[in-house]
Amino acid sequence: MQFNFLDLKAGIRSPVAAYGKYFLVYTCTGTVVVEFEYLDGKTSKTDFRQRRGGPTDQPFKNIWITSPIDQTIDVGWSDQVLIDNDIGGSVTAEGLIEVVTAGGTSRTVATITVAAATATKLLTADTSRLSAVLSLTLAGRIGVDNTVSAVVGFPVVSGSKIADSNTSELWIYSTAGGTVDIIEDIK
Repeated sequence: MQFNFLDLKAGIRSPVAAYGKYFLVYTCTGTVVVEFEYLDGKTSKTDFRQRRGGPTDQPFKNIWITSPIDQTIDVGWSDQVLIDNDIGGSVTAEGLIEVVTAGGTSRTVATITVAAATATKLLTADTSRLSAVLSLTLAGRIGVDNTVSAVVGFPVVSGSKIADSNTSELWIYSTAGGTVDIIEDIK
């Protein structure tokens, strides 16, 4: 699964190098038009609102997104089913305890060097991590442990920005190597 923050200009058809069978607009204002280019060269257009998405008729190899206004949106795509189990806001239990799910008390910033053809740990298991955003300067695959390889894991492309809201480990493998910039939001 890959999530990307995209800066869109009003009325401009913006290309996104994306491959998959599932697509999700995680955040946007109003509607955006998404045009899919399928492996057979055919295209289709669909209007999306925030938190809308699902499977496409067939695997796509490129997408273009057009917004009627200038905005930054968050979209995701994958060749596997996308599950959005994110809940936001606050919850009050018997009026005494309030659990706020947005924001942390500190942030950490790091740059990880990924050696060529080597599984590299990007994030350690940390139950105090609320989220992490990763910016990749390499292409490769991400996975949940050191078994990630040139053929195992989710494919990612250079220039990707990935939002991760999990507290478990995250690993990457890149044939060429490169760097990954990370910012973590900590409780």
